Amino acid sequence: MKARIRAAQRRFGETPKSKQRGMRLHGHLGPGSELHVRHLADVIHSFSELELKEVPDEAGPVWIQVARTGSFRGHHAGPFELNEKVFSEIIRNFKEAKQPIPIDFEHASESDPTSGEIPTKGAPAQGWIHDLRIENGNLYGLVEWGELAKQYIRAGQYRYFSPAIRFNSRDRISGEPIGARMTTGALTNLPYLPHMQRLVARDDEVGAVLATYAYSSAETMPVVRAALRLPELATAAECADALGRLRELHEIGGGADVQGVAVRSYITAIRDALHAPLSSTVEDVFQALAEMIGAAMDEACAGDEASDVELDDDVGDGDDDGVAMTSMETDMNEQQRVTELEADVARANASLAEERAARDAAETELKALRAWRQEHETAAEKMAADVKELREWRAAREERDTRDEVEVAFSTYKDSKRLVESDKADMLAMCKAVPDSFRRMYPPVPPDQRHLLRQIVTPRGGPPATTFEAPTERPTVVQLAERLRAQNPKLSEEESYIAAEKQLRQHASR
Repeated sequence: MKARIRAAQRRFGETPKSKQRGMRLHGHLGPGSELHVRHLADVIHSFSELELKEVPDEAGPVWIQVARTGSFRGHHAGPFELNEKVFSEIIRNFKEAKQPIPIDFEHASESDPTSGEIPTKGAPAQGWIHDLRIENGNLYGLVEWGELAKQYIRAGQYRYFSPAIRFNSRDRISGEPIGARMTTGALTNLPYLPHMQRLVARDDEVGAVLATYAYSSAETMPVVRAALRLPELATAAECADALGRLRELHEIGGGADVQGVAVRSYITAIRDALHAPLSSTVEDVFQALAEMIGAAMDEACAGDEASDVELDDDVGDGDDDGVAMTSMETDMNEQQRVTELEADVARANASLAEERAARDAAETELKALRAWRQEHETAAEKMAADVKELREWRAAREERDTRDEVEVAFSTYKDSKRLVESDKADMLAMCKAVPDSFRRMYPPVPPDQRHLLRQIVTPRGGPPATTFEAPTERPTVVQLAERLRAQNPKLSEEESYIAAEKQLRQHASR
């Protein structure tokens, strides 16, 4: 497309203008400060504007990041978690103490007082925390730096802050638990908490910190894409569009989340990516990111212009041929894209056919399994009916066998044991309840010997006296057995039947 534009300009007598490639730089330098510009691209930059303003070295307290939220499991003192609840406890205890928190070098105040140079030089404070607050889930402190700390921070000799926090602390007077408490802070280059923001000596250095990204797009664009949560292949133009939408949503919602977009989370990510101090405004952060994107777009345009010039030199005076060749190449690219799309559609259709075949096979197998289950359920129902019928037949057969056994015993022992017809019911109940006792009381006799137990002639002296003739007064074996168990609960059912039968027999022989 750019080749066509160049050819058309030459056709109408216009001379293509090359875009001057430059780099914008704004900053504030204090007395005795130096300016270092570093760019890793192998190009020469021409500065159209360079503004250096000397400001007096008078700075008040500055807000810095003191701690960030997260869960940390690798500390030598044990795992711990930092969240807004812990930060709120730290702020409450700080305000109740009504004294600033000292800042030293490398946690000297937390070390053994007899170690190193502490016994001779002590652990003097290099700064003081005068206020604490929570913003975007992080803990920030208002710090008044000492001169030595300012010197080290500006020279880049110390870059990070590290807090000393006592969890589960107790009030020194009452002994009551008061939660987390920050005792001291320290300047360090090896903070335990990762991804902490870099330190600044004063709020005037916000622009200087945000302007440290004076590098090539190869260095800056990964930072921009990560901050805007864009893929690795996103162009600078796409980054600019995303930043523009984010700005619009920020203006609409006043900093709150809008249309399901976590605007505040995006702003926090951009702050962290740029290491922006707390005192920098949202617009400062947006502007710094926009300048980084703009520099990348300028670099891309410069590269495109160089490519266009080379293409123009190759084309020469045959402008129409160059346009025709470009159009042909575009058509070939479109045809190749159509071919690739058709191949993708064919693969998708083949995959869909395989899925349908697999689904049909699964449905067929499911139908077969259902038929098998129905067949087995029918067979199980028939088997259950047969089992029920057999159980009923067995119960009826056992009832007949029991009655036959009682009938044979009654016929065999009715004379010797003086049984009457009403004893059959008791004998049947005993045979069902305790069949072994019944058979010991009425042992089976072979058929050819049963007549020996029957009384053929009347005893001498006539029939025995009937002193227990009234059926209503004579208890049955079951009734007598129940009476005996009531009188002696230790008797088993079998023992009560034997004792009852023995008493009835003795009573009948009188």
